[in-house]
Amino acid sequence: MAHVRPKRGHFIVFETLDKHMVTPPASQRCVILMTFTTEKAKDNPEYRDAMRFLNDLDEEKVRKLHIDHLKRIEEIKDEGVSIVQSGQELHGKERFVADGLMTEGECQKLISLLERGGLEGDGYKGKTESGPNKISPHTNLEMFEGITVGRATQLVRSGKLPKDLVQLFLRKSEQARVLVENFFNLTRPLYFDFTHLVCRTAIEEDNEERRDLSHPVHADNCLIQPDGSCLRQFPAYIARDYSAVLYLNGNPDFMGGEFFFAHGNRTEQVTVPPRCGRMVGFNAGDYHGVRAVTKGRRCAIAMWYTMDPNTQELARLQAWKKMAPQNVVQGETLGSGEENEKFDYFEEAEERNVNKEGANFLTEKKDIGINIKIHVEANDLDSEHLQNNDISEKELEFVKETYNKNGVRDNGNRKNNKHGEL
Repeated sequence: MAHVRPKRGHFIVFETLDKHMVTPPASQRCVILMTFTTEKAKDNPEYRDAMRFLNDLDEEKVRKLHIDHLKRIEEIKDEGVSIVQSGQELHGKERFVADGLMTEGECQKLISLLERGGLEGDGYKGKTESGPNKISPHTNLEMFEGITVGRATQLVRSGKLPKDLVQLFLRKSEQARVLVENFFNLTRPLYFDFTHLVCRTAIEEDNEERRDLSHPVHADNCLIQPDGSCLRQFPAYIARDYSAVLYLNGNPDFMGGEFFFAHGNRTEQVTVPPRCGRMVGFNAGDYHGVRAVTKGRRCAIAMWYTMDPNTQELARLQAWKKMAPQNVVQGETLGSGEENEKFDYFEEAEERNVNKEGANFLTEKKDIGINIKIHVEANDLDSEHLQNNDISEKELEFVKETYNKNGVRDNGNRKNNKHGEL
């Protein structure tokens, strides 16, 4: 006689005529018992009725969400935002271009935010003997600088940035998230995975003969294969579901720098010229790239979204908690017990002054007191991101070890393609 010990999650299947018995348990045992038949006449109508009822509930929920999304889109349009291209016009299903999300004055304020607090190179390619590497990770003919939500928040706390500039950064990127969530009629909340304000500057002016790209063709959540397919697996950022870029300037501030969607063979499909207040939203699996910036400086807010609350950007949650204006509420991403617990992680971290930019993995080490969610890229471990946060050598080594041990991307695998900035 064969014995099967009870275990949570076990699923045991056998024929009805098989002899079987259950020995009395020493404590309470709970199971779901199911019997199946191949005869349609013996099918249990109660089960089918229950399934129909649940399906009807789901359909009603989706219908109400769709109506709510349409109403929110109309409200957004009343605020001066217009959808100028979408869907088939952009040769894709989940794509759109919107204008009017920012005024010229607001765009200039956010550019000044980066000028006052941005990092040259922003952690890419390590350092040179003369300081941070300013060269873009994607082309040697452009310089790269950026600022994250986490760094901006730290600079406000230290008095190096005015609070209103960072509030504007948070508010405008949140408006972009709301537009993406509602335009695509999503049935689940959309969370920030990462937010990055970045500028790319042409090193040589009037270099119109360039044939390289400011950012080569890629997808934000999968690895493009030689045959044109895309594998959603590590080291790609597989948690990302949607992406958006909100531009802060355009011609005549710079030449080139057009965003474009691409075919599977990496050729251009359709281009979108940047301008202040213009936003492109799309599925994170869509192939896209950026043409070379041949003159001037191109600035934008790059945003990546996830529907998994466990991978959302914790530095952003902390920033909203500390600095969100009283009349601004961040949709579905604040207020639950889960997020409040995550805030507790940061309350502990503030006293230790530990780097808290973004969110991708949990570290826990009792002997050095770390019990917070930390986001550091492998390229940043020896950069100003960590140096400015006074992490001890012991903590730094532990973070490096944990980062690699948890299967997160490293320098060799990702080839310095840190976040996929747009």
